Amino acid sequence: MKIKIVGIYICIFLIIAPITLVTGSISQDSLLNRQRQEIYNCSQNTVNFSRVSLRCWSEMDKLIASNGTPNNWFGCSVSLSGDTALIGANGYNSTSGINTGSAYVFKRSETGWVQETTLLASDGAAGDLFGCSVSLSGDTALIGAYGNDNTNGVDAGAAYVFKRSETGWVQETKLLASDGAAGELFGCSVSLSGDTALIGAYGNDNTNGVDAGAAYVFKRLGNNWMQVMKLTSTDGKTNHRFGNSVSIDEDYAVIGAFTADIKDEPNAGSAYVFKRYSSVWMQEAKLTASDGATYDWFGYSVVIFGDYIIIGAPWKDTNAGIDAGCAYVFQQSGSSWIQRAKLVSLDGAAGDLFGCSVSLSVDYALIGAYRHDTDNGKDIGAGYVFKRSGSLWVQEAKLTPSDGGTDNLFGCSVSLSEITALIGAKGDANGKGSAYIFMKEDTNMPPCPPIIEGPSKGKAGIAYLWNFTSIDFDDDDIYYCIDWGDGTVTDWFGSYQSGQTMSQSHVYYNQGVYVIKSRAKDIYGNEGNWATLKISMPTSYHILLQGFLQKVFEHYQNVSPLTRYLLRF
Repeated sequence: MKIKIVGIYICIFLIIAPITLVTGSISQDSLLNRQRQEIYNCSQNTVNFSRVSLRCWSEMDKLIASNGTPNNWFGCSVSLSGDTALIGANGYNSTSGINTGSAYVFKRSETGWVQETTLLASDGAAGDLFGCSVSLSGDTALIGAYGNDNTNGVDAGAAYVFKRSETGWVQETKLLASDGAAGELFGCSVSLSGDTALIGAYGNDNTNGVDAGAAYVFKRLGNNWMQVMKLTSTDGKTNHRFGNSVSIDEDYAVIGAFTADIKDEPNAGSAYVFKRYSSVWMQEAKLTASDGATYDWFGYSVVIFGDYIIIGAPWKDTNAGIDAGCAYVFQQSGSSWIQRAKLVSLDGAAGDLFGCSVSLSVDYALIGAYRHDTDNGKDIGAGYVFKRSGSLWVQEAKLTPSDGGTDNLFGCSVSLSEITALIGAKGDANGKGSAYIFMKEDTNMPPCPPIIEGPSKGKAGIAYLWNFTSIDFDDDDIYYCIDWGDGTVTDWFGSYQSGQTMSQSHVYYNQGVYVIKSRAKDIYGNEGNWATLKISMPTSYHILLQGFLQKVFEHYQNVSPLTRYLLRF
């Protein structure tokens, strides 16, 4: 009898005291997908919270050329450095002929952005397309003219260096490839970092094949610029078009080859990282998308800043549709570069070409999607700001022009300098073109509503585990509050790092439908919106236990009265 009673107690204990913890992890892709419903009203560039409504990024100015005419394509290329903006207009018609091209310098003043000067090539000619690519570093401007005919041949291409002096901007030199030839399109892409220039020539024929492509490194020595190296990929092939996009940051460079074939995927695209060792540049890595596919054109746009590289693949098919586009984030790890994230817009659609242009500055990324449609028209375009928070990249804002219209192509070119964004709209006003300045307001933002992950149904009397993850765009630490929906509240507790997943368990003792609510606040007390998760507990703990005990006592008639009393049965 004692053994039987002990057995009964054991059974009862197993019913009363089980603790089942349901765990899970939250990936960046899951977090970004859930943002579609739970975080920001991107179409309005507004962050709506229960306590306050803030605009993340505001349009500050619209820039147009003082002498603009239709089909100038002002804004086809842009570059921003501090308080100076450089904007290309490769369709500009000058006295030298049609499509000679030009570039414009704007300077930030107390009252806004003012055109400082117009830059023209000293030997400009029809079809040069001067301004097709631009880069600005301090008081030095680098401007490509890939249609320039010169001693190297027709459409051999060139690039021009301008320097700001006390009296204005003056052309310092004209750069040509030392081994240039007709059709090489030298200057199709340019990038400048201090006294080092990187210039792409994706039509270059070399030992890798026809149109295998190349890029050239130039260095300023005193008042002169010297070619120090020609770069080609170690596995280049015909029609890879290495050099279609370039970016340089101090001792590192990244170069796109957007039509490279990857295994059995034609035109999937690739990019290459080079590192400077003294005066020699060596290929350090080849980058490809983890999910690369035919005609993604990965490498169509590239940018490097510090330990991060972003590479656009604007023709990538995504869940949003064909050619919706995406961009990939790589981070340096020793001598390797690891893919950390795949970025897509929260409201992406087929044909957006998200990733056609990319820019990086500190913890922010700016991605263009110049074929994006809005309620105001088709192909208006958009720019998307992403913020890095820990290891996560989260969309912070969607930027669109306040006066946008059909075929603006806003986002065809983008540039970031800290918290200032410059975005080109070359199709504006029948191709006259324009560019827009946006700035992030200097204000502390509350954390976003937490993502709640865990079971949506279960059994009463059992402990389950839920995960909570919130992002604070200012990278402030976070506190959480949880209302479990059964009268129990877990008040503010923490702190946790932005993007860090926090887990909490809870037991529901009665059957029913409950709504878990959670919100986050930063260390300054700024509270975000509530997030919710509806759960169902269809089985009551008490009903389940009562039914079990009924059967036990019916079978074991001789159970002591004391046991029945203690169990209230």
